Parts: sequence; C-alpha cells; structure tokens
Amino acid sequence: MKKQNRIHTFALSMMMTGLSVMPVWAFSGQIDSDSQLETVTCINHSTGQAVPGIVSGARFDCSALPQNLGDSIGVVLLGPGGDLPPPCNGSDVSIQEVEPNNDINQAQDLGALDCIIMVTGETTAGFIDPDNPDPNADADWYVISLAGAAQPQVEFLDFEGLLSFSLVDFSTEQDVDVECNGTTCAILGQHDRVALRVRTQDPGPYTLRFSDGAASQGLSALSSATHRGQIIHESR
Repeated sequence: MKKQNRIHTFALSMMMTGLSVMPVWAFSGQIDSDSQLETVTCINHSTGQAVPGIVSGARFDCSALPQNLGDSIGVVLLGPGGDLPPPCNGSDVSIQEVEPNNDINQAQDLGALDCIIMVTGETTAGFIDPDNPDPNADADWYVISLAGAAQPQVEFLDFEGLLSFSLVDFSTEQDVDVECNGTTCAILGQHDRVALRVRTQDPGPYTLRFSDGAASQGLSALSSATHRGQIIHESR
C-alpha cells in the first residue's frame, strides 16, 4: 500500500491526547502515534491569523498564537501517514439545521456516514429544568445512516450549559445504547439508521460531529470540543 502524508485539522478548546487532557490555553499536545510530526500550523479562526507552531517529535506547541478568551482555535498537523488507507470521503464542513425538525417524523436527513458529518443547529426554547422539562422546549431531530460505519460515534460541540440527547433506531424507535466519554458517545449495536434528538437547557447553538472511528483514524487521535457544559443521555 502506498505511503502518504496525512493532514488533520482540529478546532479546539479542549485537547485530548491519549489519556491526557489539556486546556486550550496550554496550546500544546502530542499525537498518540509512532509517527513524528513534520509541521504544525496554528490558526485563530476568530481573527483569521495563522502562525507556524513548534514541533518536537510527536509533540506540538502553539503558544505563539495570539488569542483572546473565547476565540475559536485550530491546528493543522502534517506528518507521515505510513501504510494507512486513503483518507475517507466524509466532509468536515458543517451542514446547517433545517426546520421543521421538531419530531422524529420531521427529522432532518443527514445522509450516510462515510467518515465525518457535521451539522450546526440552534434551539429556540430551552427545557429549563432537567427534572421537570418544559414541554414547549425546542427539540431538533436528525436521522443518519450507519450502514457502512464500523465504529460510529457522535460528538457534541460548540454549546454552553446542559445539552440533552436521545438516540433511537429510526425503524423501531427503540432506544439505542451509547457509551459516552465526556461529550463523545460511541453508538453501540448494529443499526441501519438512527435518529438523534437534541434539546438544550437554554436556547442556543450547538454542533454535532458524527464520525466513523474505524475510517477516520490516522495520524492523531485528538478529539476537539468548544463547549462549556455537559451532556445528558435520556431515553425517549
């Protein structure tokens, strides 16, 4: 199999590398791979400024990048990919939420998960009290095909406060088991299509990142999050 360079881009406010967790203001990290990095570019998406980072073996440092609290920060890592399969065909460009998608019968179809699918949405009314949710709270539903995904997962990003989600098999409407670590949840079992419901305690934006862990693994196992809250998994 042909050797190739692999490029990975991440938007960060918390960086998770292996078993270590570093706040974004540390602006450093390490890939959990035997490969060594060749270059790193540090990007402030809020200002458009980009600077080269410092590379040392498998570690990188972006402390030279000017930033303000709340800025959206990213890194582009370039290194030898070794004998790896070609990059998958998924998109890392967000799909915008389309209303109405307030119940499962109106769920927005995101298509098939080949590698990465991101969707940006916003709730217009929060559930307020998690123990006694407001019945008029806005609920956003999405449906996605997992037929070709070996290790599907969903990450909840770019939100504040409390985010509640439910995941069901789209055909049977039975709850789907998940295993969550922070705001990333592995989708367990075999399901052709699943439907996801998102609600938030207070109205506001959020981003969902669906990925196939088996297809998207490569140079780095960094996971990104720009949230200031926590998630709750609820049965429908």
